[in-house]
Amino acid sequence: MLRLRQAVLDQLPNWARPDDPVLRYSLRREQRPPTAMRWLWRLSAALVVSALLAMSLLAYDVHTPLGMSGRDGSALHTVFYFPLLIVQWAVLVIALLSASNAVPNERQRGTWEDLKITSHGAEKMVRAQWAAVFYQMRWALIFLIAMRLIFAGLMLADLTDYQGYRLELSISGITPQVSSEAAVILLAALLTAALLQLPVLIGLNAAVGLVLSTAFRRRGLTSLARLVGFLGMSGGLLLCLSAGQSVLDSTYTYERMSMLARWIGLLLAGVFGDQGLRFMDLQTYLQTWTDVDYGVLLGAALLAVVVVEVVLTNVLLMLAVRLAWRPEPE
Repeated sequence: MLRLRQAVLDQLPNWARPDDPVLRYSLRREQRPPTAMRWLWRLSAALVVSALLAMSLLAYDVHTPLGMSGRDGSALHTVFYFPLLIVQWAVLVIALLSASNAVPNERQRGTWEDLKITSHGAEKMVRAQWAAVFYQMRWALIFLIAMRLIFAGLMLADLTDYQGYRLELSISGITPQVSSEAAVILLAALLTAALLQLPVLIGLNAAVGLVLSTAFRRRGLTSLARLVGFLGMSGGLLLCLSAGQSVLDSTYTYERMSMLARWIGLLLAGVFGDQGLRFMDLQTYLQTWTDVDYGVLLGAALLAVVVVEVVLTNVLLMLAVRLAWRPEPE
């Protein structure tokens, strides 16, 4: 286990490793012994997740699963879908808000100027605060990724249905026509994108939070920007999720949607709505190939968006560094 941990850490840049002094400073609260309040928060979070799971299981038993219109897909995926959706939303909110509060907290302590005057201090601090978001939420992120790995395994197991010809049957008559080999590659692209999308989006939200943190000098303006960011992110997530569900659940608006609108709705849901979680049921995902023209290309499109998000995250981090370097007003 220690060798695996070290192998993972060796792939990270120096500023993202836990032995980096600036990152250790950013994680100083995490390194203290857990207080009673922190244990209470962890217990509350576990109880909320358990309650969500119990509600979803009860809803599944009465044929009204939460977050979707029917229970046609895998039972495990259907029951866990809604609780995971809520946990993902909470993680994205925490990433945005915690990063956006980083610099104002340092200003309040009177340490921000001292950090800036050291060699590359502002840049190191911004990048350390970004990396700290992942360390602070590591257990939630491990849980979410583990569940996605389980769903990916179930999808691969389901490919053996119909004597191993399930994928060939699914590409029959779709638009555009693709070979079995191409279908395998496109399915692999979907699985890769679904596993990467959530951590990449967490990083993007943290980068947005750091831009907000460094852009405003007054704490009141920063608080207003955080509220706008929270409302914008949550509203955008809900709209994207609704756009995808209109197609996947064939709601009353489905018949009035063009093929392009359906495809875009699915893409928005996969990118931001639930970060590809709904597509991690093989029956649901393969149905999009049949129902929506060019649905077979969704996996490749989602993977391309992940690459764009990585680039955008780097751009936002560089912008946050430039904003952080600005001299403080007299």
